Amino acid sequence: MPLMSAPFDCTAGVDNWVKGWSEKKMEWCCRNFSVGCKSYNCNDEYATWVTSWEVDKKEWCCVHDGRGCGEHAAPLHVAVSFPYDCDAGLANFVAGWSEPKKEWCCKNQEKGCMLTASTSRELETFDCNAGFFGWNVSWNGERQEWCCQHFSRGCPEESSTVSN
Repeated sequence: MPLMSAPFDCTAGVDNWVKGWSEKKMEWCCRNFSVGCKSYNCNDEYATWVTSWEVDKKEWCCVHDGRGCGEHAAPLHVAVSFPYDCDAGLANFVAGWSEPKKEWCCKNQEKGCMLTASTSRELETFDCNAGFFGWNVSWNGERQEWCCQHFSRGCPEESSTVSN
């Protein structure tokens, strides 16, 4: 049974993501696939960071490098506990996650979201884990193409590496 896809294709335009992707696509792809993530040089202009850094750079450097956390603040090292690990099993969330986990992860981390009829972009998607062993004989071309494009599974070059 076909499923609804993610709102963005994180493989399309990845070679030019900095200039070619919208902010929303960057945020979603970074959060869900660690692709298109902004990073900053936290050493650059550190002597004048309070006035020279933009808010985004301050936040990023505070979280990733312990710098730019506030004029008089110590580096931010906060342990956060979530009720669900939204990265665990993400590739098979439709079949593998409970409804409460899907709901929480979608609402709080924008992971594991199902598109609805009211969503502007609807695409058919497939479970790229189900039937992966022997995909080259059991998957149709559409499923192979989609899984290859979105999860690098079922790509033609894999068929030569699959042994029986």
